[in-house]
Amino acid sequence: MKIRHSDLIQIYQMLVCALFKNEVLQNEVTLLHDLYWTPAVGERHDLYNNPELTIGSIAHDLERISQCIDDKEPVLQHFRYLGNVLIAIADTIQHRNNQGESIVLSDSCS
Repeated sequence: MKIRHSDLIQIYQMLVCALFKNEVLQNEVTLLHDLYWTPAVGERHDLYNNPELTIGSIAHDLERISQCIDDKEPVLQHFRYLGNVLIAIADTIQHRNNQGESIVLSDSCS
């Protein structure tokens, strides 16, 4: 499976822009939960064994992302931190709108 750099940038920009344009998000979002379960690195894709779960923290993830922005020294782990934050945002929006199904973002920013 492959994903192109340009596609990754485009989908991220499109999703974030659509959230703000459709007023799903204002200038900020208050997340519902800080703590979450996450499988240990390397166990996420082993479907034949039960993964060892660890506890993650969105506050910690945000702190590390902010540090990356300040230091301008991204490392691979920042992808995981950002992914966790994006999942928390999606979960919060889904819960806030009391919808079990996906929320359709009608217009993206072209």
